[in-house]
Amino acid sequence: MPSIRSLVVPAALLVSVAGLNVGAPSARAAASNPTWKIQVVVYKYTDFTYSDGGGGSHHLVGSMVPSDVSLATSDVTTFAHSDIPALSSGNQRPVVSVKLVDAPLTKFEHDGDGFTPSPVTTAADLDPTADSHIVLWESVGWDFSTATSKNIAHNGGLTWNQGRTSTFSAVPFFMLHPTDRNVFKHEWGHAILYYYQAAGASPQPTMDNHQPQMSVNCHTGRGYVLVDDTDTNPIPNSIYNDGSGFTHDYYSGISATSSQPTRCLGITPATWATGGPVTKPGRK
Repeated sequence: MPSIRSLVVPAALLVSVAGLNVGAPSARAAASNPTWKIQVVVYKYTDFTYSDGGGGSHHLVGSMVPSDVSLATSDVTTFAHSDIPALSSGNQRPVVSVKLVDAPLTKFEHDGDGFTPSPVTTAADLDPTADSHIVLWESVGWDFSTATSKNIAHNGGLTWNQGRTSTFSAVPFFMLHPTDRNVFKHEWGHAILYYYQAAGASPQPTMDNHQPQMSVNCHTGRGYVLVDDTDTNPIPNSIYNDGSGFTHDYYSGISATSSQPTRCLGITPATWATGGPVTKPGRK
């Protein structure tokens, strides 16, 4: 029988937030915000048979080696315990659980010219008590039909708009890097923006996290450095910097559109205080 192992990692107790942090909540207010529960599901193996557009049949098998699994686990837990508290100016300190699945992932949905796991194809492994689900999977494998290596992911990460229900993001392993967690920052940014828009809890219009060049800080009117930073090359006020910049500002509710530079948008402290899809005020 295939085995499933689950690892629960406690939330970090303290995170230092550097750089511009206008509008950060008091320690008491931040501590009282409902804690989002994030479930990460790591599919170590892929075994998928499909037909291409020309009617040809393909059988692709892929697998993560132990170091891949280690990177996936460390990347996503660091994102949850360090990056989210910093990006949200202390408004959110989630708890994360990681489920390692030994059974191969065999079902996918079309994503353009490629394929992706979905909330439907992974439903049996998803925890219904989680506010967010993040699926990590191996998209690169050996195509036995053509005797070549192939990547079946058309895009990188993909986040579904789930309305007011638990969020869902799928990230192929090739998108992970040991010196940055930008793909998680971006995809979970989609997740929280989608959810809080559907819940009516965030200022409108909701931010578009594909448009950093059309955004500014609502307190300073300053635009952003339009580059991706890393742990080894941190760039203040850039797209994914934890302490300041585009992602930090919309996670903290201090971003704005260039056309209305003083109207603060994003996930404000009051928005975070409303909780997540499952972990809402008054619920355990």
